[in-house]
Amino acid sequence: METNIEDPILSIIIPSFNEEEHCSHLLSQLVKLEIDKEIIVVDGGSTDRTLTILSEYGIKILQSSKGRGRQLSFGAKEAKGKYLLFLHADNYWKHPDHIDLQELIDEKTELASFPIEFDWDHWFLKLNAFFTRYAHPYFHFGDQGLWISKWLYNNSGGYQPEKDLLEDQDLYRRAYRICKGKKIKEKLIVSARSYRTFGVFNLQFFYYKLWLMNFLGFSKERIKKVYEGFYA
Repeated sequence: METNIEDPILSIIIPSFNEEEHCSHLLSQLVKLEIDKEIIVVDGGSTDRTLTILSEYGIKILQSSKGRGRQLSFGAKEAKGKYLLFLHADNYWKHPDHIDLQELIDEKTELASFPIEFDWDHWFLKLNAFFTRYAHPYFHFGDQGLWISKWLYNNSGGYQPEKDLLEDQDLYRRAYRICKGKKIKEKLIVSARSYRTFGVFNLQFFYYKLWLMNFLGFSKERIKKVYEGFYA
């Protein structure tokens, strides 16, 4: 089904920044989905071939200043769909033929996410992925994607443009207070590239530290300083 940009039922929103090696896999799956949709990629100033690759898919490409919160918020404001699906550029489905997003629409699903599987056969990452089968906010992060109705998105406050870290969990937690989430059956494949670069345990416990700081109410500036120090 061709994308109906006038009045789509579903808006799929993807932030990007220098994703030339990863974005094609997801987009090639998305354009084949048999559903009334629009695909919006919000680019944060890529300097590689990302924009050239995106232009090959006939999708809507928006330009934004870099920052996941800003990019996601901007994409949602431009979205026309009654339902929103936020995905990472390096996500893709293990079995795309099994995906039935129309079922989520028919069931009027307000909030949902996918279980994940990493593209690296490491026991700790398998354990990490195991917990993504649960819908509780404690186990939700951006790599799981986010399905949310436009109504719930607006009434939960949406993505905060100034929030560059843990923005996905922040929105999911607010939305979950209004409407309990569900898990979609089909798995999303997630790139383990950062784990390969920084080390599985080193990176995962760093993520735990950020989550705990956010949970305990540390300031955005303090969390950002810790984040930038790790990647320096």
